[in-house]
Amino acid sequence: NNTTFPNEESPMAFIVFNPSQTEPPLDFDAHSGNKMAASFASVNVVNNDWMITPQLTLGTNSSVTFWARSYTATYGLERMRFGVSTTSMLPTTFTILTEAPYVQVPTQWTQYTFDLSNWDNQNVWLAINCVSDDAFVFFVDDFHVQTVLEVNVEEEYNQPILTGLKGNYPNPFNPETTIAFTMEQTDHVSIDVFNVKGQKIATVVN
Repeated sequence: NNTTFPNEESPMAFIVFNPSQTEPPLDFDAHSGNKMAASFASVNVVNNDWMITPQLTLGTNSSVTFWARSYTATYGLERMRFGVSTTSMLPTTFTILTEAPYVQVPTQWTQYTFDLSNWDNQNVWLAINCVSDDAFVFFVDDFHVQTVLEVNVEEEYNQPILTGLKGNYPNPFNPETTIAFTMEQTDHVSIDVFNVKGQKIATVVN
């Protein structure tokens, strides 16, 4: 009650939520950083809200880890499922890896890890499905996929001789673009995106 934030009431499955940007700011922390993905209860029926990755190419020893929590248990704990698809982004194509029918998510940040080795060396989509029943807010943060990709030895020794930004395509862009860069040697990389006013709006690589 008595709290407003940008795009509230907009119909979305998940939003990127920053509690420091509400009016007034909420005394509530992301797992790391200052924002997280959030699925709000917006209808008085069971949620069916999906957050799906782009298609990913897995190597070997693949796994995924993320952190999740319920905002409150007052209306019941949030419920979620996690799944993998090799077919498409359609929800009906996902194999659900969580125990049936769902996992209840505690009110403290909790780590979830899933073995993806059955999908090694395949292209996959990964999804978190919020299936809460008229609860409140389900949060997800620090989603991390780990996989081992083989490196071609000839490519390893064919390193670019210059460090530089190759630009991006398309440009201008909305909502996405591809940014290419080369490195003369292994080093730390940070790529930030600025708007036309010179304000930083995103860190793409850090």
